[in-house]
Amino acid sequence: EIIALGNHGGGLIFIGFADDSDHEHAEIEPEENEIDAFTQDKIADLVAKYVEPACQCEVRYFARTGSEQKHPVIVVPGNHRTPLWARAGSEDNETLKHAAVYVRRPE
Repeated sequence: EIIALGNHGGGLIFIGFADDSDHEHAEIEPEENEIDAFTQDKIADLVAKYVEPACQCEVRYFARTGSEQKHPVIVVPGNHRTPLWARAGSEDNETLKHAAVYVRRPE
């Protein structure tokens, strides 16, 4: 998602919400210590390992109006001089393929 959003001009990745419109993106209750997986340093480490050229994503935390549960939001910059591509593939080499360039497209 970071590579595709970066190549599309940037964007936001919201963590902790259902991905279907039938439930108006309902909140998903995080598991214990799950929010610790989305620190600035951990996201920077993932970007350094998997994204070429590396870009500086920012992690912010927001609560939905009327909720006390905070969710991480990853801010992905856009307008890079060159396309972003996968520096390394995922373990299954399917989720993320080495040297692939990902882009967002309208549905």
